[in-house]
Amino acid sequence: MVRELVHTFLMDLCCSLKHGINFYDASLGTLGRGGNLTLLHFLLGLKTAADDELVAELVVNILKVCPDLLNKYFKEVTFSFLPRVKSTWSNNIKLLNKIYEAQPDISRAFQTREFIPLPRLLAMVMVTTVPLVCNKIMFTQALNLDSKSVKHTALSLISVILKRALKTVDHCLDKETWQGSSVYSAEVMEEFVRLFREALSKILPDLNTIVWVWQSLRKQDTKQDDEKGKKRDNQTPTFCVTPECDDAETILLKAVLLQVICLYQKVVPHVVMQYNFDFSKLLKGIISEQGLRDEVPPILQHHILKVALELPASKFLWLKAQEGPDAEIIGGERSVFYLLMKMFVTSSHLQLKSSTKLLVIKILRDTGVFEHTWKELELWLEHLDYTPEEKRETVIQFLERVSTYFQC
Repeated sequence: MVRELVHTFLMDLCCSLKHGINFYDASLGTLGRGGNLTLLHFLLGLKTAADDELVAELVVNILKVCPDLLNKYFKEVTFSFLPRVKSTWSNNIKLLNKIYEAQPDISRAFQTREFIPLPRLLAMVMVTTVPLVCNKIMFTQALNLDSKSVKHTALSLISVILKRALKTVDHCLDKETWQGSSVYSAEVMEEFVRLFREALSKILPDLNTIVWVWQSLRKQDTKQDDEKGKKRDNQTPTFCVTPECDDAETILLKAVLLQVICLYQKVVPHVVMQYNFDFSKLLKGIISEQGLRDEVPPILQHHILKVALELPASKFLWLKAQEGPDAEIIGGERSVFYLLMKMFVTSSHLQLKSSTKLLVIKILRDTGVFEHTWKELELWLEHLDYTPEEKRETVIQFLERVSTYFQC
């Protein structure tokens, strides 16, 4: 009772711009003024914020009203944000997430009536977009640790940052917003977005690190399958083991990883374009010559298709036959396009089927085969879906051969 009364009193005292001891710094702390120092010292004294909900609520609300303290707080607070396989680190990241979830989606810096030079405007927007403790080194260390929970926490934080950044990008590129503005023009905002994206790319981990996490998970799956195969060889020849499903932790890790790749394309597309990697390899283990693998959860099927739809067609070698030691995983020498066609005709999930169809159309349009005959393409796919099962293979192989011929 007494604790809650004290909490209410402190909330009124520290979080009210009208009656409290705080004041609003329109520069969001970027001018280096020593404002709200009393509150900063008070915040730094709240040592149990990561473990106590009431204390966390107080910290979150003070920083919501005084965003100028964000960088100062994270610079001086004693909480460790160095990735560790410990609950303490996880709790610290949870507090960080709560603090930034409370910040406005669009920075108040855009509400000023005076023109702010773009470099300073960028610094102000970054204050409420990316926590000061987050950087490329921190994320890379977290993703390299041999812990799925740490990887998931790091990728979830990256996802939160990118989603906030995406709202800023959309706001800045919305020409209607700036048509009646006497401060910024649409052209100036386009330049700001370019600077914003460059700044984010210096903080986010390399795509190579993120893709490595996916590949390491695939290697673990392959290793487990090999071990099961050895056990199978020691048993009766007719015994067959169904591939084991991923556990919930692995499924959630793969799902958030695919979400992050999609967000990279939306927020920092230049990073994706500069990364030399065949993203069709991400489909390994998701689809086979028989279509979708039954043991793959719909959430992963959905996200892998979303990645394929979001990223530029040039980042996928759809029509190239798979080679190398992993080729067998997705059907030997068959192209990814062939496997997608099998996925289209075998999928019983309406949303997945619709997404697969959109992807097949995207790939075929890129080949130029149906450049002037889009209706013919629609007819092919419509009739393929109703073609008797024993004749589908002939049609799919024909489409694959034609598309491959025009790509060569």
